[in-house]
Amino acid sequence: MITLLTLLGLLVLFYGLGLSADLVIKHIRAIGRKLGIPVFFLGLLLGLFTSLPELGIGINALAQDVPSVSVGNLLGGVIVLFCLVLGLGIVLNREVKTDGKTEILWPILAYMSLPLLFGLRGYIGFWSGLGLLLLYPAVLLYAYLAHDGGSARPTNGTRQPIVKELALIVIGLVGVMFLSNLIVRMTHPILITLGVPGFLVGLIVYAIGTNLPELIVTVRAWKNRVRELSFSNILGSAAANSALLGAFAMTQTLPVTVDVSYVLTVVTMLITFGLILRFYRTGKRFTRIEGLILIGIYIAFTVLQLPAFSAFAVTP
Repeated sequence: MITLLTLLGLLVLFYGLGLSADLVIKHIRAIGRKLGIPVFFLGLLLGLFTSLPELGIGINALAQDVPSVSVGNLLGGVIVLFCLVLGLGIVLNREVKTDGKTEILWPILAYMSLPLLFGLRGYIGFWSGLGLLLLYPAVLLYAYLAHDGGSARPTNGTRQPIVKELALIVIGLVGVMFLSNLIVRMTHPILITLGVPGFLVGLIVYAIGTNLPELIVTVRAWKNRVRELSFSNILGSAAANSALLGAFAMTQTLPVTVDVSYVLTVVTMLITFGLILRFYRTGKRFTRIEGLILIGIYIAFTVLQLPAFSAFAVTP
């Protein structure tokens, strides 16, 4: 039986996971500032590091022989990022200005669509994974070159040692891996007991828990009025999810059950990508109404997924 103590324990672990990842993010950002990295590209790099929880969950899910949890977590994470996290950021900011140039966005969104297409075959294999992994740096480089954000200058702290930052980054990484391992170990027996498909648990539950760092970055960017950092972090993190899927697929073939749940995921992501391209271009800003629309899409997606728990059982 699932006890209240177990649920509270999971909440504490997810909270600790977010804090550990935030420790890494904070000091990666400090190093980036000392080295004079532009805000937009810094956000893309932060996206890689805010995906550390997904990396930890994925590694431990593969070790526990439940790869479907990792697949659902990474795909669901993209929906969480673009609907829930971005939508929340837009609502908090009331509006987020853009340059209206969709040529920055469409290569990234196209890249994130590839895992969906690969999964329609019923699996994501080695060669598909290799392609995703190789395309990742190319997509980031394109986004950096296409973005007219100017170049940043190093701060006065450039000459200061960064040993402290590096040490805290290592501590944060250890925390991420340790806590993610505990989360998988605690939830695996629960999945078996309830008969809940691993893909769906990763899609809804883990996808929110492992995107706590992005939520933290969004709120802090809102408070500090660094709105560009929040959006580029979301882009970088979502792209990193596809790269992680590629890396995991290279270690072992990832099974994908193409059922109503998966099709709903594909349709939701494609609709979301189309709306983001439109919102980004029209008026050169994201408005609060558009943010509410994105949040509404996530709520609808989650509600529509619930019947699949009982109607479409999948063996992890």
